[in-house]
Amino acid sequence: MAQVNASNAALTRIEFNQATADAMVNEGFETLEVLTKVEESDIDAMIKNIRETRRLLGQNAQGNVTFPFLSIKRFKAMHNWALELRRIE
Repeated sequence: MAQVNASNAALTRIEFNQATADAMVNEGFETLEVLTKVEESDIDAMIKNIRETRRLLGQNAQGNVTFPFLSIKRFKAMHNWALELRRIE
């Protein structure tokens, strides 16, 4: 649980709002370890999946989930950082 909380906090530090961070964690991006097991294209697919799901839910979609350009870039940088950490360990 502590790792999930830390991951959620990291997502808000790179300027995703709380609703977006929660949506990303719910998609399985709940720990830094997960980032070492996915490709950058998986990140794009996760964002697309969340957007499409919310579009289908329409007004029933909960929270203000947004994916600002710079936050996505920072998340991809975090992904590369996690891969580098795993490589040097």
